[in-house]
Amino acid sequence: MKRHYGADEPAGTLRISVAPVFGRFYIVPRLPALLTRFPALNVELRVSERHVDLIEENIDVAIRHGELQDSALTQRKLADSPLITVASTDYQARYGVPASPAELSEHQCISFNAGRGMHPWRFADGHAKAITLMPQGRFQSNDGEQQRAVALAGLGITQFPA
Repeated sequence: MKRHYGADEPAGTLRISVAPVFGRFYIVPRLPALLTRFPALNVELRVSERHVDLIEENIDVAIRHGELQDSALTQRKLADSPLITVASTDYQARYGVPASPAELSEHQCISFNAGRGMHPWRFADGHAKAITLMPQGRFQSNDGEQQRAVALAGLGITQFPA
């Protein structure tokens, strides 16, 4: 039996731009259900940490974290994405565990840099004033997956979405 697609049923190609980690953890696991539900829909997933030009690159939906740079675009908050500070057990065994954010200056920090400078790390415990610091270390990347891999290799401490 041939299925007839109505005007309110998605069809064609949906071009989505996402950060690598978000795509792997949140988009890809949901693709089977989406494509089964809408058989006339195709998905083109463009994975990059950079903020894309939606018009120039023909993107339908971009999912990014942080503040929207272009106020002419429509935005919608999907979720909070708290960051956690992590290190491998190997790194901790060799160099110790910092007891406070101030002690991070004595450690190798793996930082995120999307070409516009490193992202600062912010800490708040609910009792004291928030602390912001610039991570210092020998490795930085514009890709969270690379940060994760380097941290797992025992090369430093990084911040990663919880």
